Amino acid sequence: MPIRCRGPKEGGVLAQSALYSSTRERLSSGTVLTGIRRLMRQLVDRIDYATCAVRLRMFDWLHGPEPRTVAGEIRERRRERLRKAFPTLNLDGRKRRGGG
Repeated sequence: MPIRCRGPKEGGVLAQSALYSSTRERLSSGTVLTGIRRLMRQLVDRIDYATCAVRLRMFDWLHGPEPRTVAGEIRERRRERLRKAFPTLNLDGRKRRGGG
């Protein structure tokens, strides 16, 4: 004899399960829709971020690097002095020059 499952409106097993009732309550309260909205907002935000990154990369490619500034040159001179004073330290992630 085949087992006949009754639907949720007929008071079947699914209607009595805690999972179904909690899902039904969440749907009626709107928390599932809020979660879907949050996922869509994150998706749109990531697409927007990627689009902006591509546009900035294209801009840099077209217009070239920014001009050097006086402050940048001063910083570079100070780094070079530190590199000479402390040759064993890896101050900015560069590979060591020379032996070793």
